[in-house]
Amino acid sequence: MIEGALRQRHLLLGAAVAFGASTLSLGLSAALAQTTQQPLTLPQVKVETTKKKSAQRTAKRAPAPTTPPPGIVVEEPAPASPLTVGADVTITGTELNRRQPQSLQGLFADQSVVATGGTTPASTKVYVHGIEDTLLNVQIDGARQPQRSGFHHNSNNLIDPAMLKGVAIDAGAASADAGPHALGGAIRYTTKDAADLLLPGRSFGGFAALSYDTNAHTFRRSGALYGKANGFEFVGYGAWADGDAYKDGRGDTVVASDVDLVNYLGKIAYEAPSGHRISFSAEHIQDEGIRPFRANFAMIPGFAIPYSFNETKRDTYTFQYRTTQRTDWYDPEVSFYSNKTTLYRPPTGSCAIGSVAGTCIAFGRGDFESIGGKAQNTFVVGPGKLTTGVDFYRDETIVDHFGANPLYGERLTNFGAYAQYRFSPWQQLRISTGVRLDINKLEAADGSDQENTGVSPNIAVEYDLTRNWMAKASYGYSFGGVPLYESFLIRGAIPAYAPGLDPQYGQKLKAGLQFTDGGFVAEASYFHTRIIDPVCPNCNPVANDGDIVSKGVDLMAKYTWRHAQLGVAYTHTETTVGGGPLTTNHFYYGTPFGDILKAYGHYEFAGTGVVVGFVSQFAFDYEKIKDLIGPGGVPYGTLQGYGVHNAFVQWQPTAVPNLTLRAEVANIFDTYYVDRATAVGGVIVPLASPGRTFLLSGKVEF
Repeated sequence: MIEGALRQRHLLLGAAVAFGASTLSLGLSAALAQTTQQPLTLPQVKVETTKKKSAQRTAKRAPAPTTPPPGIVVEEPAPASPLTVGADVTITGTELNRRQPQSLQGLFADQSVVATGGTTPASTKVYVHGIEDTLLNVQIDGARQPQRSGFHHNSNNLIDPAMLKGVAIDAGAASADAGPHALGGAIRYTTKDAADLLLPGRSFGGFAALSYDTNAHTFRRSGALYGKANGFEFVGYGAWADGDAYKDGRGDTVVASDVDLVNYLGKIAYEAPSGHRISFSAEHIQDEGIRPFRANFAMIPGFAIPYSFNETKRDTYTFQYRTTQRTDWYDPEVSFYSNKTTLYRPPTGSCAIGSVAGTCIAFGRGDFESIGGKAQNTFVVGPGKLTTGVDFYRDETIVDHFGANPLYGERLTNFGAYAQYRFSPWQQLRISTGVRLDINKLEAADGSDQENTGVSPNIAVEYDLTRNWMAKASYGYSFGGVPLYESFLIRGAIPAYAPGLDPQYGQKLKAGLQFTDGGFVAEASYFHTRIIDPVCPNCNPVANDGDIVSKGVDLMAKYTWRHAQLGVAYTHTETTVGGGPLTTNHFYYGTPFGDILKAYGHYEFAGTGVVVGFVSQFAFDYEKIKDLIGPGGVPYGTLQGYGVHNAFVQWQPTAVPNLTLRAEVANIFDTYYVDRATAVGGVIVPLASPGRTFLLSGKVEF
């Protein structure tokens, strides 16, 4: 009881400190607004658009801007994009066009802050500082994604990066307007609009692309049509990929890794002469095929059903209203979304893991449906901008185990209100602070109601020590409520929720220094994330676990000059749960990172249209879980380090600027390795990553 009281006091003190800082900052801004006749000019940061400029690709380029930190007000192209507001990591459209990622592993290849586990779309999980994306607020075009998948071995979010416009990651404290339940941060994916795809001077266009992977003999075909005229614009896109199982670095075929992926994306929008803009988007993405029963590792020896048919799909619909003619008092955003993810696994042979109440929980169809939206407005207040708004979502999970029993499910409803103020009281200082209130209700499968209310304050401060040196720090305290249970494990009155169940919270601290001199940028930061009273998502009864902690350092340096860039990124992460090491099998919580080093670069040969580049990643041996007992009663052992190197050459002929040819080789030295974010240990047979792979692709735009 004493320990519980001390923890409660600690939580209240943390919340009070952050809330007090938020209130003080808002009070300071109001005072400044009253004493200042002219609003102070905020520092401007240009955000690079992804609109193609084929004729200018070989022209001289200025050094790339650094990632705008949380306190900076960003002037963005119309329609305004949320990509860079408060982001610790930003991947721009220009970087995506250069990298041409075919998977989430390729998307985050040069980021040491992020790791992606799994080798197929059905198994890929994303981790930020070792925290799984189930504990983050993840959005695709503003549509909040589920924080629980149908099955803990499967991917939480099915994403094809080919049409992404950009990605932004809050690896530390998330702002209040980033959305609810950002316990470990937030990830925002945004897809391309017509303006991002059209060639200069064109009002209609399209592209056709083809790629071939020599390892799995995978053909990928994609194409799109898009246009804009008289205020209307549209995008229609489709992609199809199919191939065989790939081979790892030892030349062994990784069974059940065949490719069968489809993706469709459609967008329409209208912008009136007065600046009012409405848009609608629809996306369908689906992966299916024979997969490991536990999708994120190959098998457990002796298990009755090592493989089964697995279909994973996502359907997302969004509606948004904004204005491109913003004023000091009218800068609204209204959005609604519907999101549905499905995991379907039909019966194959015996139940293998037993039945409960006449149903086999190994098989079934789990649907996760979510609707939500927000309405907000941004005001110019004194020396900054104040964003206020309300949001809501309703998540519902339903599972059918194909038995004689009825469908089972749960419903989770959340209403939130928030305010975030970003301002600069004087030139050297930038502050972003805010608070949100969430009311959360879970209608559980056992008939109980879990109702909770929580406050989530945050503050981020930057200060220019000199012309080259900047210090920055952020703190956030996030309410997470009680999440939905894992749908595939719901059966009858199970799960049961333990009496006195507490809502989970996230506490995030980050501080560091940044040095900038021309095209050179270097940064060092310390981070500490604590998930307080995490709710075990597949326990019976559902109860609070010991705190999840992720702490360590991020180091990065890069130099950008006229036609080239070189960079390195290093992250040291220590992850624990309940005071002990986090293992690779703490699903829904996280995974051990240890030490990760990335090196990357590219060079453009002026006047030729040729770009060459590379990415190298190094994971060092991790021994902190080697003596822990893993699956099958066997110790986890040391997580083996590895070094993997990729390179590419891309050519856009000057005589045919609308044609792009690319040759890429991944895992140049055919190294056998298991990615650091992939489940391994004990008797588990892990999913080894692909061996040497040549990828040839071509794209023509018109």
